[in-house]
Amino acid sequence: MMHNKHKEWIDYKNRELNENIVSKNKEIDELSKKYRDENNILQKQIALLNNKKAEMARQFEDEARRYKGEVEKLNKQLAPRLALLEVAGSNLTAIPYMAGIMADYETYGIENLAASLNWGFDQQRLKKVKSIRSIREDARLIVEQNKGAQYQLAYLLELFPGLQDILETDYQQLPVVSISALEDRDTIHNYLSKDEYESLGSAERSQLALQRYIDSHTKTKWQIGRDYELYIGYRFSQSGVKDVEYTGEELRLEDLGRDLIVHQQNGDIIIVQCKYWSESKTIHEKHITQLYGTTMCYSIEKNIPVESVRCLLVTNTTLSVTAKRMAQQLNVEVWENIPMGDFPRIKCNNGKDEYGCNTKIYHLPFDQQYDYIKMKHKDDFWAFTAQEAEQAGYRRAMRWYGD
Repeated sequence: MMHNKHKEWIDYKNRELNENIVSKNKEIDELSKKYRDENNILQKQIALLNNKKAEMARQFEDEARRYKGEVEKLNKQLAPRLALLEVAGSNLTAIPYMAGIMADYETYGIENLAASLNWGFDQQRLKKVKSIRSIREDARLIVEQNKGAQYQLAYLLELFPGLQDILETDYQQLPVVSISALEDRDTIHNYLSKDEYESLGSAERSQLALQRYIDSHTKTKWQIGRDYELYIGYRFSQSGVKDVEYTGEELRLEDLGRDLIVHQQNGDIIIVQCKYWSESKTIHEKHITQLYGTTMCYSIEKNIPVESVRCLLVTNTTLSVTAKRMAQQLNVEVWENIPMGDFPRIKCNNGKDEYGCNTKIYHLPFDQQYDYIKMKHKDDFWAFTAQEAEQAGYRRAMRWYGD
């Protein structure tokens, strides 16, 4: 009886084990099928990725070949221009040196005059020697600037004969400053009578002279053009740009049509050329091509992407039909019929004197050093009135003699 029960228990366990084995085999079959299905999906995805990778590689190779071709083409186009710039740069660097030598030579007579008086201890004579040597320094600066501009312009005209058509005046007829023409007096006398000069205080006579300069109809073309550049620069500075470089005012003939270089907050650059002409005159296409060319040169010189440098022509007059079409084709922006407006003309400049002491000087538009003063100090500013300048602690530039 016990033997049968034992046999039944063994049979039961065998059946239970077999059922478990069947169940497990079924689970294994299901898992195997699931694995095969997922593996098939994965293999398909891998195949798709490999196909996409191969396609992207082909596209990249095609793009690389295309860009390589464009780069080679661009290099061929730029190579002669870069070579020309390199040659021009090496020659132009010698010009300031030559101009300095000529300035020393042409003012040597003034130094001889000072040396002939430079003996003994007579106070009046020593004062006169100091004045003569100060005159020589001013004369030397004027001659150096004059000679440097003449040398550079002559050299550039030889390199680029077409510039002669762009210039508005014959460079050979530009005024040459004679040492003997240096005035031994304050230039403010050109705008004030003797009584006005003697009776008015510093700020009052500076302001009266400035107003008469502004109202004057006898300003030179250079002064009018410079004032227009300063006005347009002022408009940009009021519009929230990062910085405005007044290259036309500072470099004069050396600016190559870049009167203003406007640095925007996003890092882009605007090359601005200003044309203040008689309203009867029309801007022609050569001025558009010049501005476009100098903008491209700036991009090359500064290694800035072309798309980050814009060019803008601002004028009080209008463009010819051809010039407008040219501007549109070359993507040159144009502002027409922009009149001269009011703007701060007084330069309030921070610097150092001959003894290294800090100075706060303001310069009027007709002062001798006005065009050479660079507004780079963090506290420099432009003032509308002499009173504004003097209240801020600045004094008038005292670069004349005899008063």
